[in-house]
Amino acid sequence: MSIYSVFDSFLDSDTWFKGETSDNEGFFLALSQIVQDPGFSPQRMGDYIGARMQSKLDSQYLDGTIHRLAGYAEVVHGYLKAVGGL
Repeated sequence: MSIYSVFDSFLDSDTWFKGETSDNEGFFLALSQIVQDPGFSPQRMGDYIGARMQSKLDSQYLDGTIHRLAGYAEVVHGYLKAVGGL
């Protein structure tokens, strides 16, 4: 099982890709479960989301959404590294 499966319930939401406050909360709750895992990578997280959701969204919209979410993950991951949380 992939560490990124923690995003499955977030991705099962009908609005996960919209970027609304409640959607972002679901994303960050899932992210908080794995961001400190030594194997975590924002790129691999994005790859997981892309593979799981490729048949459900237009590829251009999906790519933009993945880019946004991977950017959020990169910021959180970078912050934790900077403050010694990793």
